[in-house]
Amino acid sequence: MEENFITLDLKEKDLGDNGFVKVVDVLPRVIPKDQWDPEVKCDYAIPQAARVSYAKGTTKTSSDKGLIRYLLRNRHTSPFEMIEFKFHIRAPLFVARQWMRHRTASVNEISARYSLVEDCFWKPKVWRTQGKHNLQGSEEDLTPEESQKAQELYDKGCEECYKIYTQMIDMGIAREMARSILPVSMMTEFYWKVNLHNLLHFVTLRSDWHAQEEIRVLSDAILEMVAEYCPVTVQAWKDYQKDAVNLTKWDLEAFKNNGNKPDGMTKREFAEFLNKVPNLN
Repeated sequence: MEENFITLDLKEKDLGDNGFVKVVDVLPRVIPKDQWDPEVKCDYAIPQAARVSYAKGTTKTSSDKGLIRYLLRNRHTSPFEMIEFKFHIRAPLFVARQWMRHRTASVNEISARYSLVEDCFWKPKVWRTQGKHNLQGSEEDLTPEESQKAQELYDKGCEECYKIYTQMIDMGIAREMARSILPVSMMTEFYWKVNLHNLLHFVTLRSDWHAQEEIRVLSDAILEMVAEYCPVTVQAWKDYQKDAVNLTKWDLEAFKNNGNKPDGMTKREFAEFLNKVPNLN
């Protein structure tokens, strides 16, 4: 029976102090040999699902690659939900809390109510200054001297917090209360199950340059892994979303107006338009 199927390997990536990303399972992971194409892999499930709409089952009325690109280009999202990934993620708490804002996945995280927290903290490679233009982000790296001083303060704070945590545990204080002293730099682990459509939405936001670097590193690793399983979809996503430009009604008016700001378009909208098409003039 097994000789009629191809089973895909599970990928993982160690990101050092930023944690790790492991693929625990993929749907589909076992692919019938008569459906196997090394250039398509798991992507085959997308046209398979899409063609059911025409009561043709898996009959091919067009190439799989062409259909996948058509579906993604025209935002027919449900066929992409036929592929699912389950990841084991290790990341600092502050990254995990950003991650949980994406409510289109199933998540189960290690609990500090039941388990003792390990003495393991996220370690930054360099400290960055507060952003002046993007107030929720960071900008320039500190000088080596400033970064070293910040690191010393950071290490001292982490060490003291964990010391108090263990003292509270030794006093018999409940784990669910003792954990409150721990900082968001503690490492945590969770399982994350998500379909391909919602995964690409996550990556669109979290691999963007606006995203915090520490979550961007993990998001980039996920995209790299997913490309191993769904190469056609990931390439189509890059062509039609990541490397594409979305134009608003006012953007089109600006085009018609030879790149000049039309009435009704705000200054901010116009500035964003010029960033989208910097070589217009």
